[in-house]
Amino acid sequence: MEPQCTFTIGRSPDCDIHLGDDSVSRHHATLSLSDDGRWLLKDSGSKYKTFIINSDRAVVVRETDISSTDTLRFGNLTVTARELLEEVWRKFPRLSIPWRESRGEKVRELLANFAWVGIGALAAVLTVTFIWVWG
Repeated sequence: MEPQCTFTIGRSPDCDIHLGDDSVSRHHATLSLSDDGRWLLKDSGSKYKTFIINSDRAVVVRETDISSTDTLRFGNLTVTARELLEEVWRKFPRLSIPWRESRGEKVRELLANFAWVGIGALAAVLTVTFIWVWG
């Protein structure tokens, strides 16, 4: 699939996503959005490589699909894919760019919201009980 949009990542101020770390090459990598909504990260022949972190292990990548939950490393600088995508949206707010979340991320979000609802309900029950007993 041909990329719909391509963004440059690197230390150079003219990069779309600027990473100010000496271990990041001037033009380190590119991040492309394909027509089918997949994000593709491609190393641009950088000196200190591009990595994806899997289970606390850094794996060198030349080209790989990424999702918003991935952790990436450019040289010695570690960032999340979410941070890169947020920077793209911040700089290019008029672009219609999809958010590709993994199922696991959506489930974690739903469970976190459910937990806060449960804590709120428990607090309400305890408050009513306290008022009823000592009120």
